[in-house]
Amino acid sequence: MEQGRSGIAEWSQAIDEQFAEWRVSAEELREVDGGVLGIGTAHLRGRVSGVELDQPSAVIVDFGPDQRITRIRIYADVDAALEAAGLRE
Repeated sequence: MEQGRSGIAEWSQAIDEQFAEWRVSAEELREVDGGVLGIGTAHLRGRVSGVELDQPSAVIVDFGPDQRITRIRIYADVDAALEAAGLRE
């Protein structure tokens, strides 16, 4: 997968192709070293199957010194995100 804006566009297009509906809700936001950890739920409905799924998820967004996003890490496992953020061993 590409990086930067084109990588985000590629990822978003792949999600749109697979799911008729997808939305993410953030229930908790925490400041972590140089970024933000968001914990919430991804709601998905399969484009072909119509199957709906509510998946706990998390994202870590890192920022550079100019406050621009430098990296986005998406996790389907909240514990893995907490560990990556240094909040769990």
